[in-house]
Amino acid sequence: MSIFIILGLVVMWGALLLPMWLRRHDDADEARSVDRFSTAMHTLSRREGRGADDRSVVMPHRTRDLDVHVSGASAPAATSSRPALTAAQRRRRALTALLGITILSFGAAVLVGGAILWVAQVLIDCCLAAFLAHLRTQAKRAAERRRAARLESRA
Repeated sequence: MSIFIILGLVVMWGALLLPMWLRRHDDADEARSVDRFSTAMHTLSRREGRGADDRSVVMPHRTRDLDVHVSGASAPAATSSRPALTAAQRRRRALTALLGITILSFGAAVLVGGAILWVAQVLIDCCLAAFLAHLRTQAKRAAERRRAARLESRA
């Protein structure tokens, strides 16, 4: 009987997390495509103003990394040798850590038993649920911002 409960929980988690993962993957692919296009346009814009007979090759500077945005503006990268983590990477690490702790505490509660381990499991599950709710509200806000920006660009 308990295997069906566990299987049901796994299916529900999959139903919740799979659409979020697919949406994030699609957004990342779209962002990479936009970045490549932006880089190409930035390179082409530097070539304007040259004579038709001038056949020089435009190479990017190798002294520092540049982050090229869609607007064409560039921002210098972090000065440390280790790149800064993006917000998405931090959220992914936090979610992975919470899921790992949840699985380990569940395994400990099942194998060892005891009321204290089950109370700890419930608290960890509540933390995980709160974090997932937080991620969901962030995703909704980001979607609203993208929608508003799209409407502004059309107007």
